[in-house]
Amino acid sequence: MELNKSRKKQQYTLKKKSGYKKKGGTVEIDRVVKKMVGALEISQSFLKNLYNVISHKSIREAIINLILVKEGGRTAYLYMRSFRETKEKSDFVINLSENMFLKSFAQDQGIVFVNDPKHIPEPMKELENTELGELLGYSCYNHDYSNVDEERVGVTIYLGEIGIYGEYCEKNKISRDRLEIEVKNKIEKWSKILNKYGILSEKNNLDYKLTDTAPGRILLDESNWKDINFVRQHLEQYENHLADVFVEDNELDILGHFDVFIFIMEKVNNDVFESLLRNEYSFPQEDADKYYEFVKRIQDYSKRLEYAFDNSIDLSSVIL
Repeated sequence: MELNKSRKKQQYTLKKKSGYKKKGGTVEIDRVVKKMVGALEISQSFLKNLYNVISHKSIREAIINLILVKEGGRTAYLYMRSFRETKEKSDFVINLSENMFLKSFAQDQGIVFVNDPKHIPEPMKELENTELGELLGYSCYNHDYSNVDEERVGVTIYLGEIGIYGEYCEKNKISRDRLEIEVKNKIEKWSKILNKYGILSEKNNLDYKLTDTAPGRILLDESNWKDINFVRQHLEQYENHLADVFVEDNELDILGHFDVFIFIMEKVNNDVFESLLRNEYSFPQEDADKYYEFVKRIQDYSKRLEYAFDNSIDLSSVIL
């Protein structure tokens, strides 16, 4: 699916008087989109200012990655389809990519953005995981991401507090030293690009983190998720696989509300979480209907449980 269209030549810059108002601390995305539509060229300063004014983490991540694709730092970027993302957000990313003259195509996991049309597959073709992973520049593109029984090492590249790149590699297929070398090479290359845009600073630089992770299936073992010390040791994994499917910027404080966490885990069918683990926030369309209702319910459920916990209300009175 190619989204690029001809545009009337025009440039926009971000100014407070141009309608970029904040509502509850968040820029109203639809106003930004309306300002972008019709622009032929988006300047480096526009993208820098846009990154600074947008507060949605997922959109800030997308802005950085679209820049990297545009400048040759990455061959492709996957904007993943998940229940945390609204249509408003995905429309924003698509509009931005159009105005950056990037090409795109749809996959089950989401939308893939590329700069060179030669990387666009035949219409309606779903790439194999290894093909897509290689296109995205993953070090571990040929690893089995569906295997929840393997120990892994996770790598995340951050820009400030925003994770802009991440993957989980099977520990028996790549050494930690080799993975670290490849990550550092990415950071060196990407830093040169983002410096051109004036996005990096002494306090806002690229950094990375390598994390040894337990097999996904161990997270689902009741004796483990009821043990606060085990959860503390693997907190990032539990946050990634549980809290991040909640509404963005309203993630569950697992350790601070551990009784709530236990109560949710007891109520939820393990099959659901295993599917979340296997898909890593990516939900093929045929699974969307199955999980959509559950995720919406759990979002509301977690809010009511936290309220009950904070106000000494019996958790068992809160119905899922």
